[in-house]
Amino acid sequence: MRHIPSTLVACALLIILASWPAVQAWAELGIIQHYLSHALYGIAGLLLGLQTAWWVHAGDTVAQAEERGVSS
Repeated sequence: MRHIPSTLVACALLIILASWPAVQAWAELGIIQHYLSHALYGIAGLLLGLQTAWWVHAGDTVAQAEERGVSS
């Protein structure tokens, strides 16, 4: 059974939280709250980027091992 990476779960939860109607209304209160809600999107994007970089790195590692004839 495959597991969903925790970074993707956290990313999805942050996007849901930032899109939640209460947070959208909260972001309209002032400039600081507006930037904090954008920070939720920024953190979600960062987590998605880190997970993507991990997958690319893992794919390169597997490809290099196969080229050397190493199998797991």
